[in-house]
Amino acid sequence: MALKGSLKEAGLPDILQLLALGGKTGCLSVTDQQNFGHIFFREGRVIFANLVNREDRLGERLRLEGRVPAEELTAAVAHQAQNPERRLGEILVERGALELEELWKAMADQIEETVYTLLVWSRGYFHFEPEQEPPQSELLVSLDVASLLLEGARRSDEWARIKKRIPHRRLIFVRVSDEPAGGNGSGPGDAETAAVWAAVNGVRDVAGVLAAARVEELRAMGILNDLLAVGDLAIAGESGPEPEQSGLRRREEYRNLGVAFYDARMYAESAREFRQMLAIDPRDAEARFHLGLVAFRSGHFDEASTEFQRFVEVEPEGTAGLLNLALSLEAQGRLDEAERALEALLQRQPDCSTGRLHRGILHVRRGAFVEALPLLEGLELPDDQQPIANFYRALLHALFWDLRTARELLAAIPRDRQSARILNNLGAVLERGDRLEEARLSYGAALDLGGAEGMSRKNLGDLYYREGKYDQARRAYLLALQDDPKNGEALNRLGNVAFKEGRRPEALAYWERALETDPTHEKARGNLALARAEATPRGHDGDGSGEPAT
Repeated sequence: MALKGSLKEAGLPDILQLLALGGKTGCLSVTDQQNFGHIFFREGRVIFANLVNREDRLGERLRLEGRVPAEELTAAVAHQAQNPERRLGEILVERGALELEELWKAMADQIEETVYTLLVWSRGYFHFEPEQEPPQSELLVSLDVASLLLEGARRSDEWARIKKRIPHRRLIFVRVSDEPAGGNGSGPGDAETAAVWAAVNGVRDVAGVLAAARVEELRAMGILNDLLAVGDLAIAGESGPEPEQSGLRRREEYRNLGVAFYDARMYAESAREFRQMLAIDPRDAEARFHLGLVAFRSGHFDEASTEFQRFVEVEPEGTAGLLNLALSLEAQGRLDEAERALEALLQRQPDCSTGRLHRGILHVRRGAFVEALPLLEGLELPDDQQPIANFYRALLHALFWDLRTARELLAAIPRDRQSARILNNLGAVLERGDRLEEARLSYGAALDLGGAEGMSRKNLGDLYYREGKYDQARRAYLLALQDDPKNGEALNRLGNVAFKEGRRPEALAYWERALETDPTHEKARGNLALARAEATPRGHDGDGSGEPAT
């Protein structure tokens, strides 16, 4: 079960401790709404962590610590530029510039630094997704959470102490004494103190000193703070604001954050980042596409179709845009427009299996069963889409009385919640074709799988009601209400059953509950109005067929 919440309500140290004590495996995503980080756990231990939009500082760390010569690092970075799928550490090991053990130590240090950075975030949100694994290309470690939290608390106290004197990195220091006589108690012979002292020249700001000194960040800041405290250094002024990032750099940062927010289902934040991309370039096709995905996932299908249409206008050869445009149009019931989008997709890419799948589904929705089946046969689809194709193929074979093939297709489909929902849909189609016994079996199979219980039980109740089996219908509707107490249609049908069996007060109570649950339920409103006027209620049920789960 996913764990999520606000960092204001639950601090990150408490969340990490909870995951460690529970021996959890998965990914903890953390955002301060300006950046995004991930901490991966395996059985309660940290195995990987990263920050979105932070450049990989592994190479710089290795250079500063003297583990890799500058010329070797430059050559490895150039090689990585030609082979971006490869990791810098792997290249250095392959070139013989770094031992594998040294790489593991550097990776562990980098992961620890990432966790320490995240631990100071106090505003934003967290989300833990169980069983999620880090990218396969990453080197993994195994770190004890209790040790990380202890060191993180020490570092937090140290940063709080430093920020009282050095609130930001634009401060410029000058030397007041000839040599650093005090500060950290280690004297002028200390190599780290000497390196920081040498980097202070009255021109560099704090950020420049850190870059020139080549000393670990917190250690260097502590040395500056101590030298300032004892009077060896003084503040001479401030540097100007940081130069504006290039549009390309800012675009990439917005994109990275937008994708991270989208993956964490933080759709409002994701949309904000992609709109920042559009502010740089209003014709940014990638931003349009992702805004369409965000709108679709948020249930704003009209907005999604608008964004995908704009994407297609910018990238007319983008088949993914046409497919998603068709899906968002179909979700609005704009089937003719969806059909045209799928036609355009298949004209450009006739062998697109996903396009054929959704065009076949669209034909099924429109009742064009003969045209649908050839589109759904022989598709090579990803593992998550093949069951959907098989369900609709089974539906069509059942409609054409090829029950053996239909059963074989259904038997090969994994038993999961999505399968149950499509089985429910299959039953609804069979029922509309007056194939009542087969529909009953399909609803029963959906109930066996789980995942669409309320709708399947309500549909079974409709079947019994349609056949005049009111006792069985009533039991099915009552079970549907156990799964979904706000099922207005089940409440309305229970009122109809009660009225037909002469229990008028009970019928009125059910219709009133149906209206309380859904004030727009016109059937219940009409039945109630007629019953109160002492007229025979129509109990209008349309064609009595089941409703597909959506």
